Amino acid sequence: MRVGSKTKSAARTGWSAGDWLVLLLLVLLHAGTAGLFLANTGSDTDAAWTGVPLDDAWIHFVYARNLVDHGGLLFNPGEPEAGFTSPLWILLLGLCHLLLSPLGLGFLAVAKGLGVLLAVTASLLAYLVVLRLSGSRAAGLLAGALVAVDPTFAFAKVSGMEVSLTATTMLLVVYFFAQKRYRLAGLALGATILARPEGLVLFAAVGLALGLRLLWDALREREMHFKEPVAVILPAVLMVLPMALYYHSVNGTPFPNTYLVKRAFHGGGGTHCFGAVWEGYLAHLSWLAEYAWLVCGPLLVLGAITAMRRRGLGALPLVLAPMALCAGLAMTLAVGPEEWNFYARRYLDGAIPLIVVLVVLGIWRLQRRWTVGIGRTPVRRALAVAVAAGCLVLPAVEGYGLWRRLPEDFSWNCRNIEEVNVRMAHWVRDNLPPDALVAVGDAGAIRFLAPNPMLDLVGLNTHEAIGIDDYSFMTARRVDYAVIFPGPAMDGWPHSRRIHEIGTDHNTILGADHMVVYETIWEPPFADATRCQGGQSEGWNRIGRLDVGKTGDEKRYSYEITSVTGVFQREFKAGPKTAIRDDGRGYTGTETMRVPTRRRTDLLVVKRYDAAVRGEVVVLADGAEVGHWTFAPRPYQFGEDAFLVPASFIESDTTRLAFEFVPGSDLGINSFHYWFYTR
Repeated sequence: MRVGSKTKSAARTGWSAGDWLVLLLLVLLHAGTAGLFLANTGSDTDAAWTGVPLDDAWIHFVYARNLVDHGGLLFNPGEPEAGFTSPLWILLLGLCHLLLSPLGLGFLAVAKGLGVLLAVTASLLAYLVVLRLSGSRAAGLLAGALVAVDPTFAFAKVSGMEVSLTATTMLLVVYFFAQKRYRLAGLALGATILARPEGLVLFAAVGLALGLRLLWDALREREMHFKEPVAVILPAVLMVLPMALYYHSVNGTPFPNTYLVKRAFHGGGGTHCFGAVWEGYLAHLSWLAEYAWLVCGPLLVLGAITAMRRRGLGALPLVLAPMALCAGLAMTLAVGPEEWNFYARRYLDGAIPLIVVLVVLGIWRLQRRWTVGIGRTPVRRALAVAVAAGCLVLPAVEGYGLWRRLPEDFSWNCRNIEEVNVRMAHWVRDNLPPDALVAVGDAGAIRFLAPNPMLDLVGLNTHEAIGIDDYSFMTARRVDYAVIFPGPAMDGWPHSRRIHEIGTDHNTILGADHMVVYETIWEPPFADATRCQGGQSEGWNRIGRLDVGKTGDEKRYSYEITSVTGVFQREFKAGPKTAIRDDGRGYTGTETMRVPTRRRTDLLVVKRYDAAVRGEVVVLADGAEVGHWTFAPRPYQFGEDAFLVPASFIESDTTRLAFEFVPGSDLGINSFHYWFYTR
C-alpha cells in the first residue's frame, strides 16, 4: 500500500514492503503481550496457560463441540438450545477445531489462538482506518500498535471469549462504510450482530448515518438514492435472519435466552445510569483512568471531529459506536459503580480499538496543527513525535499500572475456574451415574467435561427454566443432583442433601467461594408443623399457638395484617433432619393479634419465619412500644426466633400485640407460625 505525498488520504494500490513490516510488527507486539498474560504465574499455578478466566468460555466450547459432533447448536445432545450470544464465534471455533484437532489442539487452545489472531486483525484494521482517514502511515502504525499493547484488550484476546471477533467485525464496518463499500459494510454489520447482540447498536449508528444522508438530500431537493441503504441493510438482515428464526424456534423470540433471562430477573433493564459505566469501566481504562482522561477526553472529541471532517456521515459509526455501546450496556445490564471484573468488562472491551482510533486521530490532528508551516523537515518530524509522545505520557503511566495488575488477575481468574468449576466437573464425571440428570448454576465446564444430561437453572441454556423458581423447576423435572453455589434456600430445601463441595481460598471471579453437590430426596419425612422446633421455649409453659394462614386460628386470635405482599406455602428444613411444610403471609405494614396472657407475667413469643427474608419489626403490647425485634439468620430456610415481652407490659388476661415492619431493614417480613409461653 502506497500513500501519495500530495493527497490527504491514502490510495490503495497494493501491499508495499512497508505494509508487510507493519503487519510483522503488529504480530510481534500481539504475541508478546499475549505471552505476558499466558505465562503469568501470579496465582502460583500455570492456570493462565491451561485455563480460561470465565466459565462462559466453556459454554462456547459445548456448543462448538456439539455443532461438530452432532450437527446442531445443542446444549445436551438432541436438544436444540439458544444459550449463546455469539453464534459466529461458535461457528469459527467449530471450523478451526475441525482443521486443527488432527494436530492435537483442543477447543481451549483453538479459542486462545483464534482470539490472538483476530486481535492482530483488529490492530491491522485500526492501522488501515487511521491510514485512510489521515493519509499518515505513522499515525496508522501508532493506532495498530496501541491496540496491541492495551492491557485491557490483551486480557480479553487470550480469554477464549469473542471479544477480539467483535472488535474485528466492528472495525470492518467502520472501514468499509467510510470507504462507501456498502455491500461489504452490510456483510460486516451482519457479522458484528452475530458476534455479539450489542452489534445492534452499531446497526443503529449505521442506520442513522444513512437516514441523515437521505434527509440531507431531501432538504437540498436532490434525488434521494435508496440504493446505498439497501446495499448495507439487506446483507446484514439476510445474515442475521436465519439466526433469529432459529432462536424463535427454540424460545419463541428472535433473541437468545440471555434476553429472556434479563427480562425475567429485572424487566430487561439495567442500571439506567451511565455513571456506573464510567466509574466501573471507563475510568479504569488506560485512556481514561485518573488524570489520563484530561488528555484523552479532548483527543477523543478532536478525533471524532477529524473523522467527520474527513468522511462526513461516513465516519458516524466510528464516532457513535463507543458511546452507544456504553449507553446500551447501562440500559440493559445491572452493573455497579465498583471496578468491574472481566465478567462485565467483556461486553465493552471490543470497543477499545475504536477508542484508540479516535485518540490517534486526535493526536494526528493536533500535531498537524502545531507543525503547520514548518515543511517536511526533520524538525517537523521530531516535533510531531514529541506531540504524540506528550499526549501518550499519562495513558502510558496508567497502562503501566494495569500491566502490573491485570496479568496476575488473569492468572487468578483462570485458577478459580480451574480449581472450582473444572475440578467439580471431574468429580461429577468420576462419581455420579452418567445418566443422572444434573441441575447446574455455572453450566460451562461441568457440561463440557462430564457426560451427564444437564439443566441450567439460570435459564441461559435451558429456556424452560426461565421465569420459574429453581425449586419448582427441579421438582417438575425430578433432577437427581444439583451442582450450584450454596445458599440458605438450597440448604433449607427439604429435598436436598449436601454430598460434596469444592472451594477456593481466594475468589476473584466466581459467584461464591465454593460450589456444592446436592443429592435430591423426593420423599423427605415432614415433621409436625404445629410443633416448635427451635428449643427457645424450654422451661416455659405454652398457652397459645397461632397458625398463620389458617382461617380458624386467625379468627380466634383476631389476626389482622396490612400491606400484604404474599400468601404462600413453603417446604423448608428447620434443622439438619427436620423438614416442615407450612403456610405463611408476607407484609410490609403491620401484623396484629390478640393473644392469651397472664397478668404481670412475662410473655415469650416464638415465631417461625423464612430466614432468607428476615427484616426487623417494632413490637407493641396494647399500644405501648416494647422494643425492636431483629430476626436472626439461620442455617436453614425456616428459622424460629423468640422475643420476650416483660411482665410490666402485661396488664390483663389478653394482650394485643402488634409487629410493625421497619422500612429498609429488608424487602419485607413474613410469618408462618406463632407460639406463646409464660412461666
